[in-house]
Amino acid sequence: MTETSVYSFCRFCPAACGVVIDVLDGRAHAVHGDTDHAMSQGYVCPKGMTLIEDQYSARRLHNAAMSVRGEQQTASVAEVLDDLAAKISSIVDAYGPDAVATFRGNAAYTDRGAMFVARRFMEGLGTASRYSTRSLDAVSKEAVGALMGRRPDFAAFPIMDTERATLTVLVGTNPVVSHGHDFWAADPVRRIKRLRERGELWVIDPRRTETARLADRHIAPRPGTDYAVLAYMVGEILREGSNQQYLADHAINVDALRSAVAPFTAETVSAIADVDIADVDELVAAIRRHGRLAGKSGTGLSMSANPCVPEWLLWALHIVTGSFERPGGLWFNPDFFVRVDRRLRDAASGLTPSSAVAPTGSPAPSRPELAPRPDERPSAALIDEIEQGNVRALVVFGGNPVLSMPGESRVAAALRSLDVLAVIDVARTGTTDLATHVLPARSQLERSDLTAATMLLPVIFGQHTSAVVAPTGDAQPMWRLFAELGRRMHIDVLPDGLDLESSDDDVLSVAASRADVPFEELRRASSGVVSGGPELGWVEELLLPDGRWDAAPAVLVAQLEALPLVGDESLRLVPRRQRRHLNYRLTALEDEGVRMDAPEFIVNPVDAGGLNLIDGQQVTVRSEHGELTGCLRVDDSIREGAVSIPHGFELANVNALTSTSIDVDPVSGMVRMAGVELEVMPS
Repeated sequence: MTETSVYSFCRFCPAACGVVIDVLDGRAHAVHGDTDHAMSQGYVCPKGMTLIEDQYSARRLHNAAMSVRGEQQTASVAEVLDDLAAKISSIVDAYGPDAVATFRGNAAYTDRGAMFVARRFMEGLGTASRYSTRSLDAVSKEAVGALMGRRPDFAAFPIMDTERATLTVLVGTNPVVSHGHDFWAADPVRRIKRLRERGELWVIDPRRTETARLADRHIAPRPGTDYAVLAYMVGEILREGSNQQYLADHAINVDALRSAVAPFTAETVSAIADVDIADVDELVAAIRRHGRLAGKSGTGLSMSANPCVPEWLLWALHIVTGSFERPGGLWFNPDFFVRVDRRLRDAASGLTPSSAVAPTGSPAPSRPELAPRPDERPSAALIDEIEQGNVRALVVFGGNPVLSMPGESRVAAALRSLDVLAVIDVARTGTTDLATHVLPARSQLERSDLTAATMLLPVIFGQHTSAVVAPTGDAQPMWRLFAELGRRMHIDVLPDGLDLESSDDDVLSVAASRADVPFEELRRASSGVVSGGPELGWVEELLLPDGRWDAAPAVLVAQLEALPLVGDESLRLVPRRQRRHLNYRLTALEDEGVRMDAPEFIVNPVDAGGLNLIDGQQVTVRSEHGELTGCLRVDDSIREGAVSIPHGFELANVNALTSTSIDVDPVSGMVRMAGVELEVMPS
C-alpha cells in the first residue's frame, strides 16, 4: 500500500478552506483541516468534510453521452464534441451567434482554468447571450457599486475589516452557516467571537439565525422591510453623527439622500417593519458611539424585491459615517490574482491601456426592460429568449438551472425545447437528464486550481493546488473541453503558448500572470500566500470619479419613493442556507449514507396556531406562481409573518414558488426569491 497526504483547498464555496487529503493507493480516503493554512488554520466546515463522499458519489459523471432519437446514449468525448460543434456551428450560421447561449453555475466559478478559457470561448464565438447564477444571487451588489461608484465597470466589493472593526452589523446574512455573502471567511464562529470581544455585533434578520444567536443584539423586521429600517438609520445619522469631512471630500447628492429618507420616521418604520423603534435607536446610538461600522448584507436583501434599495442604503450608512476605506470599516480587496489597484495605477501612468469605460452589454431582445451587466444578461431573460426562439442552443457549465432558476416546470419545458442543450459538469443533475450533449468534467480533487473570488476574502490571499487523485472515467478538465469545442468550430480559444496538450498548470500560469507572486512561488506554498491586509484608499484615489461616491443615485431614489409606507400582515418567504448542503450540490449524499440537511419549512408558533398546523405535519406552501409540499417545523426562532424554506432540494424546490416574469428588478436584473407572499395549508 502507498499512502500520501496532499495539501489542497476546498472549492465548495469561495472561502477556500485549506485541507489535507490522505490518499491510499490512489484513492482519497480522509480529509483533515490544514493547520498551517494562512486563512482557515485547520478549520473545515461540514460541507468540506464530505469531499471524499462527493468525489466517489454514485452521481458522478464518468462518461460522455448524447441524445440519439430522443434518448441519451453513452459516447466518446470526441464523438460528443464533434456532434456538438457541428450543431452549434449550424445554428450560428442560420441565426447568428446570439442564438447560442451559455449559463455558468457556481461550481464553474471556483474553477479558475474553466473560467479563463470559457470566457475566451464566448468572446471568440461573439455571443451576447451569456447568463450565470450571478443574477440569481447577488448581482444587486454589483449594480449598486456601479451606480454609487459612478462608473459601469466599478470592479470592487466592500469587505469587512474584521481585525479592527468594533461595531459589526449583519443584515440578512448568516455567515456561521454560509461563510458569508461576500464575507468569505473560514471558521466564522471564531471570527464572530473575536468581533464581539473587540466590540458589538448586531444582526438584522427575520430569523434568529445561528449568527444572531451569537450576536449582542438581534432586530427581527418583517421580511422584505429592511429598506425602512436602514432608511431610518441613515436619516438619524445624517441628523446627528455623520462624518461631515468625509461627506465634503468624498460624496455628492447628500442633500438628495437626506430628502429620500425623510419620510421614514420612527412611527412609519415601526408600522412598516413591525420593530420596536427603541431597538433601532439603540443601534443608531451604537453607530454614533463607535463613529464607524462594518456592515454586510446577504441573500435576505439581495433576493428581495427591489434589492438594490436596501443595499444602497447600507452603503449610504457607511458613506455618511466615513466607514469606507477607513480602519474598522469596509475596505476593497484588489484581488490577489488581478490587483485592480495596480492595473489602475499603471493605466493612469500610461503603462497599460485604460479600462475606464467598460462595454455596457446589450439587453435580451425579449426583455429589453432588464439592464444587462457589462459581460452578461440577467438570467431572468433566458427562458423568454428560449421560448421566443432567440436562443436555440445552450451550453451549461458547472450549473443546474432546472433547480436554481425560478419557475421549475417552465424552465424544464424551455430546456426540452432547445435544439441543443449541452452540459459540462461533474455529476448528474436535473439539467444533465434533459441534455442533448453531456460532457464529464474533472472534480475539484482531480484538477490543479487556484483560489477563486479572492476579492471577497478578508486578506489579500491566493493558493495553488495540484490534483489530488487521478480523474474518473473520461472526465476532462473543463477548460480543455471548451478549447476542444473551439478548435472544432475554428475559434482561437487558447492564448499563445498553449495548446490542447497543455497541462492545467500551463493554463493557470497564464491566468495568474498578474498575481501578487510568481506562479512557481505560489505552487511551492502548499498552504497559500498572504500578500497583504486591508488596502485603504485606492478606490477613492483611482476608481471613483473625483474621488466621490454618489450618495443618492436617482434611479434608486425613485425606487425607494415607490415602496410602501404601510405594513403587510401576510406570510412571506425567507430564504436560508444550511450547514450540510450548498445550493443544488451535496443534496444527493443523503441517499449514500451521509448525514445531510432536510428541507423543512419553518414557521413561528403563532402563525402555526392561527392556521391550525402542528410541528412535523406535511403541508403545502403556495404562491401565485406554484406550490410545493414538505415537512413543517414550528419554531420560535423565526418571527411572525415569515416562512423559511431552503434552496437546492429537488423534491421541495423552493423555486416552484418564484418567477422570472414578475417582480424582476429592472436595475440589476435580479429575480425575486425572497419576500414572496405565501399560503400554508395542510397537505
